[in-house]
Formats: sequence, structure tokens, C-alpha cells
Amino acid sequence: MLRMMMMDTRSGNPDERFFRMMSDFVETYRGEFPTTADFKRIVEKHIVPELDATGDGKMDWFFDQWVHGTEIPTFESNLSVARAGREWRIHGTIKQSGVSEDFLTLVPIYVDFGKGKLVLLGRLPLRGESSGRIDRTATMPQAPEGVLINAHHDVLSLNTGRK
Repeated sequence: MLRMMMMDTRSGNPDERFFRMMSDFVETYRGEFPTTADFKRIVEKHIVPELDATGDGKMDWFFDQWVHGTEIPTFESNLSVARAGREWRIHGTIKQSGVSEDFLTLVPIYVDFGKGKLVLLGRLPLRGESSGRIDRTATMPQAPEGVLINAHHDVLSLNTGRK
């Protein structure tokens, strides 16, 4: 999940940020017995905007939920894509359920161009059992076939969110 959130698809090496963080962890704790807290400190040292869900530069939200917690969300989506002049409009809702009120997920949204080509559009933050709306217009390199959430199983869930 960290790798997917750190991925920079605009880069020639989309995993560079993640590998740099992991290399730092290995070098920092070589020959030692690092703890989860040690790993968290390294993640925070390499935090990128996509990980800073709470805006405080900390990864407490992630480690509390995904490392120390046991909850797993279920997603439902009702998204569509339609031509809007020379652009494309992506709109609809994404729902998260099966979690406590403070559970925070950054749900990845992908534009599907067919033949396995998926492009990350962004991430929708959802807290607790809630729904969020998407309404975004963008220029696309070609006509999209659809919109998917959690298409690469980026976030551990009881389903992929595809409908």
C-alpha cells in the first residue's frame, strides 16, 4: 500500500521514491533489529504529499489502521465518464463501509483507456462509513472506456470497488 501511494506515474521510474525510502531503511538499520516504530520514522522522513493524509507530516493514521488495526473497508462505486466539449467529465460517488468512524482511506481512482492501460486520476479521502462525490473535468489523450477505483488493489479491501 505504501508503494502504491508513493508511486509517481509521471516519472521515468515510478517506484523511485519508494525504493529510496526502503534503501534508507536498510542502510539506517543494517545489522540492527528495527521495530515498526523505526520503520514509521523512515516513512515519515520520506513522506510525500500523497501519504500526508492528515496534513501533519505524520503516518500515525496509516500505521494505526493498517499495521496495528484489523479493520478492512468495503468499497462501492457509481462512477461514469462522459464527453464534455473537448474534455471528459468523470462524476459519481464512492462509498466506504464496514469501518469505524475515524478510519481514513485514500481511495485511488483510475481512468481506464482499455487494453490494460489505467491512469491514476487521483485519490478520494473517505473517513468512516461515508460516501464522497467526484466531479472532475479533464483533457484525455484518448476516449476513456471507464473509471475504476482500487484497480490495482492499492488499498486492502474486502472487494475491489468495481461494479
